[in-house]
Amino acid sequence: MNAPRMPPLARLRILVLDDDADLGAVIGETLELLGATVAVCTAAEQASGVIERQDFDVLLSDVVMPGQDGVELARQLRAAQPGLAIVLMSGVAVQARMAAGALGLEVLQKPLSAEDLVRAIIAARHAVAIG
Repeated sequence: MNAPRMPPLARLRILVLDDDADLGAVIGETLELLGATVAVCTAAEQASGVIERQDFDVLLSDVVMPGQDGVELARQLRAAQPGLAIVLMSGVAVQARMAAGALGLEVLQKPLSAEDLVRAIIAARHAVAIG
């Protein structure tokens, strides 16, 4: 008898940041179906406050947002919390890839597939684990 398979993102705590509240909610629901515990924020400033109060394994952030953008938030969090895996996402992939390239972060192209989310999150966690 085979043991039941764990969902691919089981036990991961993921913070989703997207200024489009509806899209953030859909991404959050998808990640929950894949086994993650999820919080969703709509602004970088809000996400910074949540991260100060709660522990997360992964930040999945939009790049282009009003106020502080996802790349700047990623830069700050990478310095403050080096164990936090970060994946960026954008509908403006060329601009986002250039901005995130200096940080060595992957940028997923919107619209996202569940497979792309899982692959990028696992890869980012692995990159953090090996330092």
